Amino acid sequence: MRPVTVFSRQTPAGESVLLRQLLVTARADELTTPMPEGWSAFGSGTMALAAALFFAASRHQPGKSVILPAYSCPDIVAAALAVGLEPAFADLVVDQTGMNLAALRSPLNAGSSIAVLVDLFGTRHEMPVHGETAATSRVTLVHDRAQSLAGPGQEVDSAADLVVVSRGRGKPATLLGGGATWARQADEFSAFAAARFPVGNWSAASTALRAALYNLATQPLAFGAVAQLPFLHIGETKLRTLPAITRLPQSWLVHAARQLRAWRSECAARRARTLAMAELIPANNFRIPSDALQTAASEGLNRLPVMCSDTEQARWLISRGTSLGISPMYGKTLPEFMGMSATDAALAFPVAYRFSRTLVTLPTHARCGPRTRQSLQELLRDAQ
Repeated sequence: MRPVTVFSRQTPAGESVLLRQLLVTARADELTTPMPEGWSAFGSGTMALAAALFFAASRHQPGKSVILPAYSCPDIVAAALAVGLEPAFADLVVDQTGMNLAALRSPLNAGSSIAVLVDLFGTRHEMPVHGETAATSRVTLVHDRAQSLAGPGQEVDSAADLVVVSRGRGKPATLLGGGATWARQADEFSAFAAARFPVGNWSAASTALRAALYNLATQPLAFGAVAQLPFLHIGETKLRTLPAITRLPQSWLVHAARQLRAWRSECAARRARTLAMAELIPANNFRIPSDALQTAASEGLNRLPVMCSDTEQARWLISRGTSLGISPMYGKTLPEFMGMSATDAALAFPVAYRFSRTLVTLPTHARCGPRTRQSLQELLRDAQ
């Protein structure tokens, strides 16, 4: 494999912020006309999810727990705990990235009235036909699309009752912060949020300045130096407490819609990059989850998930491929983040546990050119 200096490092995920879109001032009519899709903006994707869960919980009595996938970003646990909900974890589907929908009807989750289905890496989660779940299990579905090219500015293509997106760092169509929630009962949710959550400050000008620095810092040579700064904790995953929920002004929604529309216009290139990365994977010792392959072929992914043959192979790749953008993601199951032992997690959630130990992700963003792909291909061959 061609040697790669530690001072050159690819980010695991995340495109640049489109500065041209941010520098165009929002028109007066854009700031006064409600978003037709019925989105509400919040200070972060986690806040948007917490607001959705709070709203869902307020409509169910009893029901103080929420069904979550046993493997996902710890921020979904933080959102649940912030609004007083107890996580009830469900295992993943074999050979897929999403939660097993049988959990929605399981007697073990009889006390849960809400479930969060997550589009991990941008992979589209299987979704029951709208109304089917409510009729059979009386569960409100929250679709977490934080890692997908979805949100304000696009049609809401989901059967869920609530949909959540994020525009944080590393997310598709990023604005370096903020998130949004869409509710099927849009007017009711908007009134609910307005009565409970104050509006914070957001400025396109200050975001543009931070975006210019971010775009520079995520170039391979710059990111190689930035990633070595210990106080930034880049790549570290922790379960953090969610601060108070705040909303964002209409101007954030306007710019979020602009960024998304611009990136959606590049969807073909994103798909091509994802499929090009998938072609590098040797079939005999690695596999790509089936639902990830399906989404990769239709619209591309935020990063490409690859399952190794065992834990040792995954660790070997991570130890040698970090500079090329290879990432372990979260490294363990959500129950473990909450204190469950690894032994108990392996017994209770065997699919999610193995997923967490054998998963690596490969970058699919535009900065990964032919040289990076060639180095990744050589590394994957060496790992067999």
